[in-house]
Amino acid sequence: MANKHGKSVISPSLMLGLIVFLLCFIMGLIFWDWHHEKEVTRNIELHRAMGRLGRNQFSKDQFFLYNDQQSNSTQAQYSNTPYWGIKGRTINLQNQFQFRSPIPFGMIVSQISDKSVLNALQPGDIIARVDGYLLKDVPMFWALLKDKVRGSQLNMSIFRGGQQYELHFDP
Repeated sequence: MANKHGKSVISPSLMLGLIVFLLCFIMGLIFWDWHHEKEVTRNIELHRAMGRLGRNQFSKDQFFLYNDQQSNSTQAQYSNTPYWGIKGRTINLQNQFQFRSPIPFGMIVSQISDKSVLNALQPGDIIARVDGYLLKDVPMFWALLKDKVRGSQLNMSIFRGGQQYELHFDP
């Protein structure tokens, strides 16, 4: 629009709209930066913990069954450590399409024991997050579970049949 002097004039409602848009955009950038920094900090802490676990003892693509010894014994029944009874493989860029995974990271469940505390999982499920952490590989999965005791809560984000689900366990 132009006024009688030939100068461009912006209507007040258009100016208000631009200001609101810019404020929302700036707030979005601030929130994204804060959230990204929080995620990076959590991952750094987790990788330090994984280093203490001795992460290099497993290959990234190795099958691993945890806490499978003597699951029927009375000692295992009264143990404070839950029986996980799960086997899985790391998903990465090289095998993502082989496993038909919608994501290039995580762990695909290959076997689950009927006595496992994670009995809601099924073979073929893809575990993407554990307690809010993006799951990079199988050793990271075990690093996240190693300090879990009976009665603590465990939250997982999984993909099953192309759909994402949130699962909550009380091992």
